[in-house]
Amino acid sequence: MNEQTTQVGAELKDLCTKDEFLARCQKVVDLEAVDFEFGMGTSFAPELVDQNKVQIWMNVDGNNMLMSDGAVRNAARIAGVSQAYFNKTPIDLFAPHLNYHYREAMKGRRARVLKNRDNKVVGMSFDPRQMYIGATIAQQAFEAALGADNIVGYHKPLVSWDQVTMNIVLNRTFDVRQGDPLNIGIRVLISPNEMYAPQARAYTFRQWCKNGMTTEDKLPCFSKSMAKGGGDNFRKWVDSTVIEAQAAINKEHGRLLKLDSVKTDEHTGDVIDSILRRGEIAVSVREEIRNVAIDQPTETLYDVWNILTRVATHSTVLEKHPASLPLLEQVTTHLADHGQLCPTCHRAN
Repeated sequence: MNEQTTQVGAELKDLCTKDEFLARCQKVVDLEAVDFEFGMGTSFAPELVDQNKVQIWMNVDGNNMLMSDGAVRNAARIAGVSQAYFNKTPIDLFAPHLNYHYREAMKGRRARVLKNRDNKVVGMSFDPRQMYIGATIAQQAFEAALGADNIVGYHKPLVSWDQVTMNIVLNRTFDVRQGDPLNIGIRVLISPNEMYAPQARAYTFRQWCKNGMTTEDKLPCFSKSMAKGGGDNFRKWVDSTVIEAQAAINKEHGRLLKLDSVKTDEHTGDVIDSILRRGEIAVSVREEIRNVAIDQPTETLYDVWNILTRVATHSTVLEKHPASLPLLEQVTTHLADHGQLCPTCHRAN
């Protein structure tokens, strides 16, 4: 395998150090966990802020706390409300629903409220026995598993109460072709308000400008049953994730090398058309892909893959058609996984 090491900041943009990443996470790490029991001591009440804004207050045994929209969504999920129903329903209508479930239907069960320094509820967990995993804990665990010397930095981190995206860039790259390096990393998704369990993905990306991820492989999540085992189980999950990520990255390299061995000859247009038929991608996005193909020499399926990923990470057309991005990523991943051409019709299989 043609691998190289990457120097910090040599080519990558939007890269930050560990200290810079943790500083960005400060607004979501200072949380207080409060365990409580469902029953008559719990109530929810809507408050009209203005004509366009309603907020929900939660009272637990006399402690009145304002809830973030994410916390209301989390509380509704615990009470059995689907994400789709929540998204299309005015938030004030959930107060009676929550009062019924938390005061009567689920009376006697326990949960955990996560509140910030302003006494605002930003999240809830159904099972207070679970270990709370924040961004700082996750960063420390992955650094220990990978080794600090093997981490170049943290690429384009995103931080909110619902999700912290920690893109750990490793000091390895691989070339499918000489002089065409792809960076590799592990993307970790942490939910400070405990909307979901920690997740991780192995990913590869090329730095065309400021854009990032090209392909990714989803790895097993940290399950709720593992969370009840505390820190030891989380560290075991991290160690396992790192091993599986390295294997996924090596597999991705092999797939891309295979793409570069499949010649498209003069049938590039037919190949691209057959790929784009797999998803309901917007017409203007399809046209952008074909225009890029006209301007870029194409000899193999790897060239076609480059065209698709360049449009996915670089084109401004997708700003008008955001729904086409996951579809484009799907067909790109399908191409990498099944990179073959029919010798008769020249369609990608």
